Amino acid sequence: MHIQPIEIQKKMLFYIHPCMLVALLISLLAVLNLSAVGQQERTEYVFLISILLVLVLGAGILLKLNFYLISVILTILIPLIGTWYSIYINLLEGVYELIPLCYGVIPIMLASIFLPTFAAAVLMILQLVAFGFILVTMPVFHTQNWASFSIFILFVCTLSIVANTLINNQLQQLKKLAIQDYLTGLFNRRYFEETLSIKLMRIQPERRNLGLILIDIDHFKEINDSYGHDAGDAVLTSVANLLIDHFDLSCTVCRYGGDEFTVLIPQISPPKLASTAQALVERVHSLSVMYKGKSIDNISISAGYVLSTEQCCTTPKTLLESADIALYNAKKAGKDRAMGRTESNQGP
Repeated sequence: MHIQPIEIQKKMLFYIHPCMLVALLISLLAVLNLSAVGQQERTEYVFLISILLVLVLGAGILLKLNFYLISVILTILIPLIGTWYSIYINLLEGVYELIPLCYGVIPIMLASIFLPTFAAAVLMILQLVAFGFILVTMPVFHTQNWASFSIFILFVCTLSIVANTLINNQLQQLKKLAIQDYLTGLFNRRYFEETLSIKLMRIQPERRNLGLILIDIDHFKEINDSYGHDAGDAVLTSVANLLIDHFDLSCTVCRYGGDEFTVLIPQISPPKLASTAQALVERVHSLSVMYKGKSIDNISISAGYVLSTEQCCTTPKTLLESADIALYNAKKAGKDRAMGRTESNQGP
C-alpha cells in the first residue's frame, strides 16, 4: 500500500511529541536549579512549562485517538505560547533580550510542515507583525542588533515555508506516480486493488452493489508484431482515452496490466451493466489509430462483467475471478463481445 502524505506527517508528529516532552522537562530542571533566576521569575516559568507539558501530553493523546488536526493545532500552539509567555515574563522582570523572540520561528516551521501553505504564511505574517510591533514600540531593543535579528527571523520563516512547499509538492508527485500508469495516465493496478477493497467494504453494509468490467484488447500481440511496440502503446493510449470518455466521473477506470483494463461502476442494475459493456465493445469498432502515417483499424475488445451482488462475488478476489471467467467466456465465444459470468457456467 502506498504511503499518503498525511501518514508521513502523522509519523513525524508522533516523534515530535516525545522530543518536545524531553525538551520541556530539561527546561523545567534548569529553571528549578538556576540560582540566577529570581523566585517570581522561577514561579512564572514553572507555571508556563507545566502548562506546555499538559498541552504536549494532550496533543499526543489526541493523535493516538486520530484527532490529527486538533493535535497539529495544539502542537503549533505549544512553541507559540512558550515564546510569547517567555517574552511576557522577561518584560515583567525588566529583561530585554532578543533571544526569546528567536523561538517564534518554531511554530512557523511546524505550521509549514503540518498545515497548508496559506495557513503557514498567515501565521508567519502575524508573527512578523508582532515582532515588528515590539521592536518599534520598545526603544530599549534599538540598542541591540535588531537588524540582524529581523533578517534572521525573516530568512528562517521564508525558507521554512518555501522548503516545505517544495517537499509537499514532491510528495504529491510521488503519490501520483504510485497510483498512475505512466503510459495511459489511468490509475494503475495497485490503485484498482485498493479502491476495489475499499468500495466493497463501504457498500456491503448499505446493501448497494458494484459493477466490474474487465477488458482485454483482442489480437493485441498481432498489433505489436505487425506495427511494433510503439504502435501497440499508441493503441493502448487510444483505448484508455476512449474509456475515459465513455464512463462518467463516478466510475473508476484503471489499466490492470498489459492490454487489460478494469472499470468499477457504482450502483448499477444488471441490465444496465450488460448494455454499458456491450455499448463499449461497439464503440471501439469506430476507433482508428494513426501511427507513422499508417492507420491501425479493426481494433476490438472483449469484456467480462459481474456485479458484487452475484453469488460468489462478495470479496475482491472472487469478484475479480468471476470477471476473469466472464472475459474468458467472451474470448472463447469469438471475442469482440461482452459477456457476464452467468451467461456461461463453464470457467477456464
